[in-house]
Amino acid sequence: MIIQFISAFMATLFFAIILNIFREELFYCSLIGGLGWIVFLFIKDYSGSIILASFISALMISSLARLLSYLRNLPETNYLIPGIVAIVPGAGMYQTMSAMIYGDLKSMVYYGLQTIQVAGVIAIAVVIISAIKSKRKTAGSSNKY
Repeated sequence: MIIQFISAFMATLFFAIILNIFREELFYCSLIGGLGWIVFLFIKDYSGSIILASFISALMISSLARLLSYLRNLPETNYLIPGIVAIVPGAGMYQTMSAMIYGDLKSMVYYGLQTIQVAGVIAIAVVIISAIKSKRKTAGSSNKY
C-alpha cells in the first residue's frame, strides 16, 4: 500500500510540474493525488466496485482541493486537476481500444461502458463539491449572496 501511495504521489507530482503549478504547492497537489488513490484502492477492495471507488475518491479529492484553495487562497483547479489524475480511467480506455483492435466486441462494450461510467462519476463528484457554496466574504463586500 505504501508503494501504491508513493507511486500515485510521484505521478501527481510530475503531472503538477508539467502543469506549471507553483513550487510551494507541489507537495499539496501530490498529497491529494496520493490520498485519492489510497481511498480508491480501499473502496475498490471492500466494495468490489470501481465506479463507487472512483466516485468516493473523486469526492474526497475535490473536497481537499476546495479546502486547500480556500486555505491557500489559490484557484481550486491548481489542486484538483493534478490530484484527479491518479483516478482517471486510462487503463479502461486502453482496454477498450485494445479490444476494438482485436475485434472483441463484448470486451470492447464492457470496458467502454465502464470507462464512460467512471469518467461520469468523477465529473459528477467534482460538480457536487463545486456546487457547494462557500461562506467566504470578500473585503468590502456587503452582498449576502
